[in-house]
Amino acid sequence: MIPLSKEHKVKIKNSKNIQDAYFVDVLLKDGTIKYKLSAREKTCLEATSVCRKEDYNFKTEDIEDIRPSISFIKQLTDPWKQNRETQNK
Repeated sequence: MIPLSKEHKVKIKNSKNIQDAYFVDVLLKDGTIKYKLSAREKTCLEATSVCRKEDYNFKTEDIEDIRPSISFIKQLTDPWKQNRETQNK
């Protein structure tokens, strides 16, 4: 279980609730993007039975940004990816 800060909780207030879990995308400080992680009660990230536990191998301090999950199509033009690619040039 990864607790969320007050700032993170505000950012995911519009997340969709599916079977008692809210799905969010997380940008880590190392540039890794974790898509469709489940957030219980919008207070902590916790893997559901259909989630891969290894996707939750980080701490609250590692989170740079968080948002409601975006669709697979939107992931192709994800601004987080584009920003990371721009910084690496």
